[in-house]
Amino acid sequence: MSKSQASLTLLLLVTLLQMKKLSSLRFADPNPNLAFNKTTYQSTTAPIACCNASNAADGKADGNFDHCSCTHTVNEAQPAWWAVDLGVAVTVAEVVITTRSDCCSERLRDFDIGVMDISPAVKTPRLLNSSEYTIIAHYTGSFLGQVSIAPSIAKMARYLFIRQTVLDPLTLCEVQVYSSYHNNVALNEPTFQSSTAVDPCSNASKAVDGIRDGSYDHCSCTHTDNEAQAWWAVDLATEATVYMVSITSRDDCCTEWLRDFDIGMTNVSPSVTTPRLLDVSQYSIIAHYPGTPYGTVDIHCRIDATGRYLFIRQTVFAPLNLCEVRVYTV
Repeated sequence: MSKSQASLTLLLLVTLLQMKKLSSLRFADPNPNLAFNKTTYQSTTAPIACCNASNAADGKADGNFDHCSCTHTVNEAQPAWWAVDLGVAVTVAEVVITTRSDCCSERLRDFDIGVMDISPAVKTPRLLNSSEYTIIAHYTGSFLGQVSIAPSIAKMARYLFIRQTVLDPLTLCEVQVYSSYHNNVALNEPTFQSSTAVDPCSNASKAVDGIRDGSYDHCSCTHTDNEAQAWWAVDLATEATVYMVSITSRDDCCTEWLRDFDIGMTNVSPSVTTPRLLDVSQYSIIAHYPGTPYGTVDIHCRIDATGRYLFIRQTVFAPLNLCEVRVYTV
């Protein structure tokens, strides 16, 4: 066995041990998505497969309509709407919306986000009197990929709705609702990666520019060479405990390159010792993602480890593409 084969075998053994440890730990989410798998409503449903209102609250932030995780109303004579029952009255601090990425993203534009205490099954957002609802945010224009909206008005209510102000079908690929704002500690922080493809839009910093756009041609994704154990890392500036990492992958092609990866923490700068060469005592694997994510995936991490540097390391031989990495700490 060669030295490189021995190193790879050791890495796989360590990964298996870390995965076994992960399976015995509980994951904490101090700021859960209040819309996840809740009862949903919409003004109409297009008469084709995979258009139900529930698709926007299934936990899959995948902008490809053909993957059956987006809503779709018909082209209506009045502005279309979608709503979710949050279960209890809450004050919403953040709404994260994923739009279509395969086509037609311009249909979702110039919309209101409102809250109310009347069920849409009783009275739809179109028929409410102005005293029966509150518009907490308005989004002007359209967007690509995913957008995070912080309401300008604090109002406690049980139902949240999104209502177009234009006459176009309403398609939502995911709506996440939070009662406190997620502070992304990786935004615009120093980044590192194992290699950089010969392309002006391949830098490690593209993954922390705040733009969740899965199209590589829009110049907001990283790209390493085709290599074994490709990795990417970010300096969080201070030692931290991470409870969730949100990763956006490419959606124009090549999504299968990002698969079977580890997320780890270390206090050793990647500029000193890369994640490939760290001794097992110098890092902790806080999560492992098996398979391939589509769109944006939120990965919950074990919270018994801390570190200043967070890294993502492939366990396969492939280029590493990351279109956004957001890191949330306890």
